[in-house]
Amino acid sequence: MDPAGPAVPPLPAPAGAPRSGPSAPSPRPSVDVLSSLRAFAELAPAWNELVAEAGLPAVARYEVLAAWLRYRLRPGEGLHVVVFRHAGEIVGICPLLLAPRRLGRMTFPAAAPVGRNAFVPGPGLAARRGWEETVARAFAAHVTRPGFPARFLRLAGVHPGGPLEVALARAARTAGGYLRHEAVMGSAELELPPPGTPVDAGWRPARRRGVRRARGLLAGEGRVEAGLVPPEHLARALEEAFAVAERSWQGRRGTAISSSPESRAFYRDLAARLGPPGKFQLWLLAVDGRAVAFEVCLREGDTLCELKRGFDPAWRAAGIGLALAATMIEEFRETGGRRVLFFQPATADKLAWGAAVREYRQLAIFPRGSLARLVHLADRLRRSRLNPLVRAAFAQRPGAPPS
Repeated sequence: MDPAGPAVPPLPAPAGAPRSGPSAPSPRPSVDVLSSLRAFAELAPAWNELVAEAGLPAVARYEVLAAWLRYRLRPGEGLHVVVFRHAGEIVGICPLLLAPRRLGRMTFPAAAPVGRNAFVPGPGLAARRGWEETVARAFAAHVTRPGFPARFLRLAGVHPGGPLEVALARAARTAGGYLRHEAVMGSAELELPPPGTPVDAGWRPARRRGVRRARGLLAGEGRVEAGLVPPEHLARALEEAFAVAERSWQGRRGTAISSSPESRAFYRDLAARLGPPGKFQLWLLAVDGRAVAFEVCLREGDTLCELKRGFDPAWRAAGIGLALAATMIEEFRETGGRRVLFFQPATADKLAWGAAVREYRQLAIFPRGSLARLVHLADRLRRSRLNPLVRAAFAQRPGAPPS
């Protein structure tokens, strides 16, 4: 039990609460805080169950977050996993990462969801169906209480006007803190047409022409193979994808899946843990046996989440990226797929597949007290686009860690 957390104000029972599991929604879920990787590992089954029940994408699964922590956790950072229980049953979990944040010469504790650089928007909070409002209120009370170890919390992927945004705004106001809407984020989500309808029915005309052209050009280049790599060949094929990524523009910028030993280890870990059950998917396009384009995805049921893509720039004119993506969409639907989530941002290239834009908000919460006011003011000044002198005053010194 978290002894420092205040009692959550009484709430009416959420509508449509499940009758199985916890008997009825309670206005006072208990709050536990876990801080070790081992304790988080013990929550893996419960977390994955909540992720599935809440309809979150596969990128939110424990295996992905654990791999992220294993290879991306930096010195000075730590876990703050908030667990909400009723009658001994878990009704919500939010794994947060505590990390020092720097503004100019000032360093202060900050918090963000684990996997804060994840590929799909999400606030990191998962609640059992029917408990969303209750858990959101309990979470908001927890992060704005006096004993919360961070002076700054950033959440991305919050649904506009949803229970979490409403609860955070109310709790921050009550605690004398601040809630700032920093940005509106867009995620491209493609709903596939039902079987019997052409898969390209929703594609924009230019996209259909581009796919036909790409396939026509590739047909004259030799033996072309495009499709999903079987689980037993994942390890070898992933190394081929690393080689393609190194040659791509992402490799030149240092953002490819192969750009660091930690990144390579992260994807190898995902392939080993999620490849056999078919949740980690690698799609390759090869010409005469040489891989020239790839798509790395995670599948959860009928939803495919695209993590990373890449192609050999020597084949740009042939449109190999379009050819592979079209094959992936077509074959995914043939296996019962209904939805494709493209990684952010929602660019014109992704919308050309007929995808719609799902809007989310990025929120910054400064809980309470004079230090929160100072941090809030400093962060606003640092982000100001109107005053170059202010930006220069808060610019990072050479060699300073990123904020």
